[in-house]
Amino acid sequence: MGFKKMPQHKSSQAATVQKPAGCIAALRNTLERRKKADLVELLLELARADRRVLWQLAAQCDVVAAPQELAAATRQAIADATDFDERDANRNFDYDGDAYCEVKRNLSSLIDARQLPLAMQLSLELMKAGSLQVEVSDEGLMTADIEDCLRVVIKALQKSDMPADEVLACARRCGIATGWDSSPKSNSTPCGTNSPHANHALLFPARSLSCSD
Repeated sequence: MGFKKMPQHKSSQAATVQKPAGCIAALRNTLERRKKADLVELLLELARADRRVLWQLAAQCDVVAAPQELAAATRQAIADATDFDERDANRNFDYDGDAYCEVKRNLSSLIDARQLPLAMQLSLELMKAGSLQVEVSDEGLMTADIEDCLRVVIKALQKSDMPADEVLACARRCGIATGWDSSPKSNSTPCGTNSPHANHALLFPARSLSCSD
């Protein structure tokens, strides 16, 4: 069975990984002698130890989790994607581009499962955390990754068969109304909660997230 290629993405993580040339054939021979149940346990052990392995397996195998499980996994991916060290402020620091890809994949899965309101709520959480990460960095290299994730939800809103008043009400609750306040004088987040980082959550007004491309 062929495997799907992981989506390409921009990331500041530029480490080059050398392909293990001689070990692959030996590993294949060893794995082919193992029982299926042993291989399943091995994969699960690797997935528990490394979230990147979990993400790759979930993507390759088209794993469909329950909405609440998917929401929890998305929140963890958001935390991984938007993590930064305050000592790296005003630098082009490394960030986890794979985690942003996982956020986008999970938002798409929630939308496919007819969980658009939940996807909108998670996109707001991403917008808040991601905006702060952009603000702290030098050139905001992760901006395109964040917009990529948000664009999935905005496109779903445009195509939604929800009544217009419900779409607008839901959008306003989640801060995805067309009038996001990007004014530097604003002291509140889209949800109306005061925060010392309120303006950081307002770096992505609707006009910057065109779905025409």
